[in-house]
This record gives sequence, C-alpha cells and structure tokens, in this order.
Amino acid sequence: MNHRDDGHPGESRARDGTPIGVYAGGVILAVFIALIVLFVVLPLFLVSIFFVIKTAVIGLIMGALGRLIVPGQQAIGLIATICCGWIGALVGGGIAHAAGLHWFASTLLTLGVAAASVALWDLSARKRVGGGRKLALGRGRW
Repeated sequence: MNHRDDGHPGESRARDGTPIGVYAGGVILAVFIALIVLFVVLPLFLVSIFFVIKTAVIGLIMGALGRLIVPGQQAIGLIATICCGWIGALVGGGIAHAAGLHWFASTLLTLGVAAASVALWDLSARKRVGGGRKLALGRGRW
C-alpha cells in the first residue's frame, strides 16, 4: 500500500490520501451556510414579502376610504388608489408615530393624508388628460 505521510502521525485519511479533516471542514461549512439561509435569510425574505402584501392591502383600504372622502368622481385607477393609500399609511403613520398619537388619531391622520394624496393625484391626472369631464351646456348632464 502506497501511503504518503504528509500530515500528523495517526491522522485518518480518505482513500485518495486527503486528510479526513478537509472533508469534515467542508461539510461543517455547508451545514453552517444551510443553517444561515434557513434561519436568517428565509425569515427575512418572508417578513419582507408579508410586509409588501400587508401594505398593499392597507393601501387599498386607506386609498378607497380616501376616495370616499374626496368629493366627486376621481379619474384614477386601482393601482393609483393603492399608491395613494400606501402614501397615506406611510406618511400619516410616520407623523402619528413621531407625535405619539393614539391609534384612533393615527388612523384619522392616515385617512387625511390618503384623501389628500387622492385629491392631488386626481388633480394631476386631470391636468394631464385635459381637464377631465366638461359640462355640456344646454343638455343638463356632465
């Protein structure tokens, strides 16, 4: 049997002559990386996905309530409604948190910011389109 003695005396070796410790180090590193991915990266990813879904739902609700507060018909779509509600939730919630307001006051502030963002978005959409609907004189309808 050809046996090289490059390492320490009594060290176990694989069939190709490589010390067993080299393989064990690689396995330990692979297990460590798998544990980091499983217990650190994956939960952070899931939390961020949950945050995006949660803010979209809250944005939809706050945007819809903001559209109900603003009088008249708004020329904005669903995505714009979600964005307005999301802006209202982030800005209103941030201001309420900084001011230390109670949850009810925070909700009212969030609704107010969402309604203001709906009104601003609608105003900018009407300017781009050309003024929105015009009154047809003599016919009594919009």
